[in-house]
Amino acid sequence: MRQLLKLIKAEILMLYGELKHYYFNYIFYNLGIVIFFIGIIKNFDFKDNVILQIVSLITWHIITSSISYLCNVIQDEAVMGTLEQLFLTKANILKIFLSKVIVNVMFTLAKSIILFCICLLVFHKNIDTKITFYFIIITLIVEILMAIGSYSFGLFLGGIALYFKRISSFVQVISNILLFFSGILITIKPNNILYYILPIPSGIDIVRLSLYGSLKIKPILIFMVITMVYIIISIIVFNKFMKKTKKDGVLGNY
Repeated sequence: MRQLLKLIKAEILMLYGELKHYYFNYIFYNLGIVIFFIGIIKNFDFKDNVILQIVSLITWHIITSSISYLCNVIQDEAVMGTLEQLFLTKANILKIFLSKVIVNVMFTLAKSIILFCICLLVFHKNIDTKITFYFIIITLIVEILMAIGSYSFGLFLGGIALYFKRISSFVQVISNILLFFSGILITIKPNNILYYILPIPSGIDIVRLSLYGSLKIKPILIFMVITMVYIIISIIVFNKFMKKTKKDGVLGNY
């Protein structure tokens, strides 16, 4: 535990250094996300509440950022030639990645809250539903669990990145699929098979039901089960690819 806390502290200091030196890039990256959200909401005729559309888009942003994070970390380490050194340190490699993920989760959620507030200010005239404390708490819990599941799936992709090194195009394909076919832009109902394969439809359904004060147990159970399945499968796949990468001697290759 002490080792993990030291790793988390080191990651926080590293993130602070990046923000301090590359603040210009961070500002315009997030400005681009805001413009993208505003453009999507203004130019698409959604049937759902504006608040739900904002939450849906932020959910997509959290998920795509989360699943690509470990891939980017592994690719950057491979480019710098330090990937092999990570596996040779005394610290467990999963603990190293866990510390990076914990810090990045906090950073991503903080950005998402700011994005949500900005979008509320932009679309406040289009919002005709009262935002309750209950809705905010449920939404935060869902987004945190969604982030945990997404980072776990990122571990799945990270395992693939260990072996193939560059998989950014593959991650982009997944990101586009999630945007158009997972319930972000269209409502996926329980009679659709995707409702039981992806965590996004049931997660957004929980948020929608909490907004209207009619939360049910079924979407919660489906959401929790799917998230746990993704976490378990991702850990297994990562370990398999890690062993295969070491066995084939391609850990240090790029």
